[in-house]
Amino acid sequence: MSWGVATSSGFSSYKVYSNIVGAGASYSLLGAPIADVNQNYYTDTITGSATSSTHFYKMVTVSANGDISEFTPVKSDVPDGSGSTDTTPPYIPVAGIATASVGNTSANITFSTYTDISIVAGELATSTVKYGTYSGSVPGTCPSAFVSTNTYTVNHSVYLTGLTPNSNYYFCVIAKDVAGNVSTQTTATGGTFVTAGGPIITGVTEREITDISATIFWNTNISADSNGLTGLSAGMTYYYKVSSTDTSANASSDDNSGQYYSFVTLKDTTPPVITGTSTPVLASNAAVIVWQTDEMATTKVDYGTTNGAYSKGVAEDSSRSIYHVTTLSSSTNNAYAFGEMNALTPETAYYYRVTSKDAAGNTATSEGTFTTPSIGNVTIVAVSMAAPTTAGDTKDTIPPSISNGKITDITPFGATVSFDTSEDAVSFVDYGKNAVYGDSAGDKTWGTAHAVKLHGLVLGTEYHVKVSAVDKAGNTGTSADQTFKTTFLSENLKDIAKVENIEQFQKEIENTIESILPSLVPPFVSKPQVTDVTEDGATVTFKTNIKAFPVVVFVDSALYSATNEDPYLNEVSDTENKATDHTLKISGLKPNTKYHYQARAFSLPKVIGKSADLTFITKAAKIQGSIVEKKKDSFTVVWTTDEPTTSIVEYKNVRMGTTERKVEDAMKTSHSMKIENLPSGTVYDVDISGQTENGNMVESGATLSVTTSTDTTPPIISGFKVDNALVPGRTDRIQTIVSWTTDEPSNSTVYYEEGTGAAGNTAELGNKDEILDSYVMNHSVILLNLKPGTIYRLKVTSADDSGNLGSFGPRTVITPQQTASITDVIFKNFEDSFKFLRKI
Repeated sequence: MSWGVATSSGFSSYKVYSNIVGAGASYSLLGAPIADVNQNYYTDTITGSATSSTHFYKMVTVSANGDISEFTPVKSDVPDGSGSTDTTPPYIPVAGIATASVGNTSANITFSTYTDISIVAGELATSTVKYGTYSGSVPGTCPSAFVSTNTYTVNHSVYLTGLTPNSNYYFCVIAKDVAGNVSTQTTATGGTFVTAGGPIITGVTEREITDISATIFWNTNISADSNGLTGLSAGMTYYYKVSSTDTSANASSDDNSGQYYSFVTLKDTTPPVITGTSTPVLASNAAVIVWQTDEMATTKVDYGTTNGAYSKGVAEDSSRSIYHVTTLSSSTNNAYAFGEMNALTPETAYYYRVTSKDAAGNTATSEGTFTTPSIGNVTIVAVSMAAPTTAGDTKDTIPPSISNGKITDITPFGATVSFDTSEDAVSFVDYGKNAVYGDSAGDKTWGTAHAVKLHGLVLGTEYHVKVSAVDKAGNTGTSADQTFKTTFLSENLKDIAKVENIEQFQKEIENTIESILPSLVPPFVSKPQVTDVTEDGATVTFKTNIKAFPVVVFVDSALYSATNEDPYLNEVSDTENKATDHTLKISGLKPNTKYHYQARAFSLPKVIGKSADLTFITKAAKIQGSIVEKKKDSFTVVWTTDEPTTSIVEYKNVRMGTTERKVEDAMKTSHSMKIENLPSGTVYDVDISGQTENGNMVESGATLSVTTSTDTTPPIISGFKVDNALVPGRTDRIQTIVSWTTDEPSNSTVYYEEGTGAAGNTAELGNKDEILDSYVMNHSVILLNLKPGTIYRLKVTSADDSGNLGSFGPRTVITPQQTASITDVIFKNFEDSFKFLRKI
């Protein structure tokens, strides 16, 4: 069976399910999940009695983050061999070969395959495209370089990558069907194309993924433009391709061979962390409440005079910041009572709750209390401020004015924003690569001269900044948008080279390195793959875009806590060799245990690239089974498992080479399965297994061997009976039904001979009728050649499938002369057999 290849780059596996009951019945997973996205087929080998049953199939696709597709429509068939043997190779119409797209370093070749030259019926096949460059005329033979796919399809699409820009290419195509028949390759002159110019794009990766943004990195061989992504939605999968245009307007793009690149924005489930909650300014009828969050969040305050009961408050300020200031006074509205203000009462204890909500809707709260001073007093608690002073009740509604704004100390990775305010205020700076900003820095110190340092910038990049200042009454003043551009590292190195003092030179170098670290891009870590999973170990492989040292951290899922700063307790690494392809082996694990793991890589200390948290399950410990109740036609297998699993027994007839399977889906720890309807004296290899609730396979440690008992007991014959009837219209022939029963399935033979026979004669009777191809327990043989009114000797025999022969007789019978048809005899038999019905 086959299906279309999944087009999502977030593919994890295909799962195929089957049953032989019916389309609407329950299904069982068929084999292991298929992890290769291009293996779009499954071969179900069916033997024994199952070949006469209708088999039903359906499948799903599983994504890398665990999402499962809808089931496909159910397909069914009977494996009766009616498909015959395919010896004809696929046919490729040359006229249907096309170059669907051609870039500067890639090309897409498309074609179709059919069963024959009539091009009526398509045929599933894999693809091979041979390609190479040429100059002048096209060569007469096919090139040697090739790209092959193992995907079975009718309509083929093969991407050639790593091509040279502005070059002539020619190609041939070949196809191989499911039966292994290979088509004749097309001629070398059948396909040509010319790659375009433009920048060569390599190393496409996504970094700095948040819930609302992502930064896409790639390399070009010449200077080119690029774009970033903002305004995204959290927890969503995004697909993208990258494009670059050089100064000569030559454009190129990379869409990952038609599959597109993808990433998933983060699902932010962590609320902001609130710190520094305080009331730096208290008046008899007003208060200023400030706090800080570790991420951009909204601002809201609720309050009241009873602990835990907040009946009043200030409406939420939906603009996000990491610094928060709210004023409770007669100039702010009570959000819970229209027209009412938030004026406070002198010498009163108040309880308040601050609330901040991040962009993902995660909310954090913090509670506090304060007591308003008496009328005429103002309490100010701030850094570098004197003791409380007295002031009048005049309300300050004028925001601080901002002047002398400067951006100084510009380096490749930082800058200092300085400015003055007309009154004491705390200062904030919003900054980013555009006027939307996105990042914030600040200084909680009250003053009129302010200097805020910006860290973690990108060299050679233009930044937008906006200054904000909040005075003690909660009034906020803002500046206009300003821009500056960080320098390149080479400019700083020239300045450092002018330093004459060696100690100062070293300090400048160290400062430069320290300033670089927050802005260095860590190595990109591809999604790691776990292979060679055993009971106590596994192998983790992944790639990085630059040479780096690999690290894998892991922990038993029972000890994993996503809220811990580093939830992993164990680590393996290779700090001897930098590479881009990494393989690390984990050992010492527990069997049948789920582990969380993360791949990491670093080229410089403190600049570490990390993968997402992933999991794998070690294989369960091998199970040991035993054979009990061995009989001539059956045996029973028993075993136990440490946790509930399904029950699977595969048994192979060693002589015939056929394998059959019996499955019970019930989850249990004690397993017993009887295998029946087997021939006697036959050797079987038996393997036991099962599947845990989390999908882990439990397998036997060794194959069991069992031989069904040899049958040496002949069938026991009983119920011997003879019924006769004259043949209508014939006076010289009679029809006789000889019937008997046996205690086991066996064939049927009747020996007969006219006359009483001589005393002591042991020779076999001269005539016989037999039914040797049917093994039954109720036997009936019709003799058509007996004479009416004649003495006959009859003997019956039955042999079981082991050749053991049971016999009865001879018995002497006299055929009748009166008229009775064979129909009468048969109905009489039925009447005798079912006479008990008369009593119902």
